[in-house]
Amino acid sequence: MGTLSYLLLDVFTDQPYTGNPLAVVPFPTMPLSTEQMQSIATEFNLSETVFIFPPQKPGNTAALRIFTPTQELPFAGHPTVGAAVALGFLSKRKLVELPRDGHLILEEKIGLVPVTMQLEGEDLGRATLQTAQLPERGSMEISREQLAETLSIEPEHLIWNDHSHPAAYSCGVPFFFVPLASRTVVDQSRINTGAWEKYLQHSWAASVFVFAFDPLNKNHHVYGRMFGPEKGIVEDPATGSAAAAFAGFLLAREKHPGASSRWMVEQGVAMGRPSLLEITVNCEHGALQSVHVGGQAVLIGEGQLRKLPN
Repeated sequence: MGTLSYLLLDVFTDQPYTGNPLAVVPFPTMPLSTEQMQSIATEFNLSETVFIFPPQKPGNTAALRIFTPTQELPFAGHPTVGAAVALGFLSKRKLVELPRDGHLILEEKIGLVPVTMQLEGEDLGRATLQTAQLPERGSMEISREQLAETLSIEPEHLIWNDHSHPAAYSCGVPFFFVPLASRTVVDQSRINTGAWEKYLQHSWAASVFVFAFDPLNKNHHVYGRMFGPEKGIVEDPATGSAAAAFAGFLLAREKHPGASSRWMVEQGVAMGRPSLLEITVNCEHGALQSVHVGGQAVLIGEGQLRKLPN
């Protein structure tokens, strides 16, 4: 049996050993079943592993399959950004041909995801995706006390008023967005597994994104953390699919949204993997038209799997 090559990138950062690590398996030379891909993702044990295949339809750039350690996802931001940058490196090596303008069309389970990509150095690139779906709001039934118990914080540390309160949104993967009083409270929050299983595990959005409008950098806007127990992710350093859905939450706070809005989100700091995600939305006459999530990615390694799962 042949070997399987892979690349390792850190995504939503320009510094190695920060951001969200990603394993990229580009264009496997042998057939891989869904079960084999899931086993490989479990072996890497990163937030996500992405497999790149030739596109199913002419004119598209590539097809992606994205796996957490426990499940396949229809869409995820950091694998999309990382895969696009990885394709740029492969193009530079003449291993794949890409459009010169850097506009890629990636086939994902959720649909077609347009991405713009450019290389910025020997091992550094940037990519920005446009979501295949606009944010959708979902219904959640949980009290202030139950949510505080789930996050191991005091109820008064939750922001819960007419202007800002917990709400769930999805751009293909649902997240429960929970505003907290400060960056300190965000860092103190922890998932109480028993309470999470009781109150959130079977809800519309089981993954929790806690945040405060209290960033480390005054030029940024949000400081957050993401917990995804149902995905096998204790904490995620950078979550592009959450950032995409977060656009719905952020835009709902705007009384008179402009034609374009932009937010910079800090994530992963509390776990020693600082990351930076850029969210941009475009509106027309107050109605949301598109959501974009972007960031940098740095190539830090590559290798081969010498044995494949049965």
